[in-house]
Amino acid sequence: MATGKVLTKKPLFKRGACNYTVGSDSLLFLRYKSAAYVELDKGQLFSLRNLRSGCSNSLVAAGALLNVPSFATGCVCNYPLQTSFSMVYMPETGKWAGEKPLPVSPEKK
Repeated sequence: MATGKVLTKKPLFKRGACNYTVGSDSLLFLRYKSAAYVELDKGQLFSLRNLRSGCSNSLVAAGALLNVPSFATGCVCNYPLQTSFSMVYMPETGKWAGEKPLPVSPEKK
């Protein structure tokens, strides 16, 4: 149940760019150098490296998807790849590689 009670005075993240934070009951999405999210249960920030959100918020969580439309029109930031995409959580992908690490052998010349 949401009470509005302050749980901690420690900030979850530092503001560092344009954009603003949006969230759900378990995640916050923001632009912190690159696209990023905060897991509220862990209080930990994770970067989606090399992914850019627009100067206005374009990290939209809806229907178990993270939608990132390209809102970068007219932006002058140094992010050369601008695209729209969606991400879906698929916990089963961790099993695709198998249980044991794959052996890595040195290249033969």
